[in-house]
Amino acid sequence: MTTLGELLRKERESQGKDLRQIALELKISSRYLEALEKDKFDEVNLADIYKKGIIKKYSRYLNIDEKLALDLYEQQYEKPILEENKKEEKKEQTFIFFIYIIVGIIILTSIYIVHRSTSNLKLSSTPHTYTYPTFTEIIKESHTPTIVSEISKEKQKLSHNIKLVAHDRTWLRVFYDNNIVFEGILLKGDVKIFTYSYLDLHIGNAGGIEIFYDDKSLGILGKKGEVIIKRVP
Repeated sequence: MTTLGELLRKERESQGKDLRQIALELKISSRYLEALEKDKFDEVNLADIYKKGIIKKYSRYLNIDEKLALDLYEQQYEKPILEENKKEEKKEQTFIFFIYIIVGIIILTSIYIVHRSTSNLKLSSTPHTYTYPTFTEIIKESHTPTIVSEISKEKQKLSHNIKLVAHDRTWLRVFYDNNIVFEGILLKGDVKIFTYSYLDLHIGNAGGIEIFYDDKSLGILGKKGEVIIKRVP
């Protein structure tokens, strides 16, 4: 297929005309005409409308059909440019598509992380169900003796001194007339004195308590760690 440059150059040479002389007559830069004949017109930094004007003017000068010359120009220069632009647009669209995918992945990941964090927060904020301590836990955890109730003096008939001396850590509950008069932990060396005619004792460590009744020792009532219920005297 004959190019635009070949068509113009061959026709000019067949007419025996000099390129520089034509440039002077048409008042067109010889550099533009040389680029046109060498099929390097795309390297000329001119707007498309000016390039087509040069082609028309040069074609008329050589008696070449202007339409044929412009068709060759379009096929040789404009179509490749359009195709290249389409390729660039397609690349740009593909790039934008991948950007959308990446952004979508980031958004979905963020939603998943927030949802998982919220779920963990709900689990961690579940109300705690309080379990009341068992008899053994009371023995292990209680340190401060607690007086639950006091018996009126009217019920203290024949009073005696009942002294409890702790030789080891011991949980203790003391009853008089079916009423609790003391409950708590005695540590080693602690002494509790009661003035009643008798007492019912619930002892969590029988080997850790020595009992005195009117200053008379009744001894240690059991083995270490043994739980007993005992009335004194």
